[in-house]
Amino acid sequence: MKLCTLRTIVLALVMVSLIGCSTAKYVEIKRIDFSRIKDTKITAALLTNGDTLYFNWEGGQYIQNRTKDSVEQRIVGLNERDSAVSLPMSSVVRVYGEYSENDDTGTVALTVVLTVLTELAIVVALLSSIRF
Repeated sequence: MKLCTLRTIVLALVMVSLIGCSTAKYVEIKRIDFSRIKDTKITAALLTNGDTLYFNWEGGQYIQNRTKDSVEQRIVGLNERDSAVSLPMSSVVRVYGEYSENDDTGTVALTVVLTVLTELAIVVALLSSIRF
């Protein structure tokens, strides 16, 4: 095994262990639960007229503007054709989206496995008499 190959393997294992694990949870939020929408990447919205609006890969975002007299709630983003969209929440029946969760158990397991693999790679490199 060449030193360059060993460095590549070790670097790849270290990078993956630093990234960690996260999962995306897909959700459907009805009108009465719109308070949960703040941390959600909105992928689609079902409108009161029956149409479904799909957002591009970046997703839509819930925004809330407060004035002295009222609160304006909207979903803003880009549709599939990358045109700007701004929907008042009064015209939305359901919101579909996803939010990411950190998976601590997966991160720990991945770190342990990659640490063991890195140590094995180092031992194999030492046994094959690579000069540092």
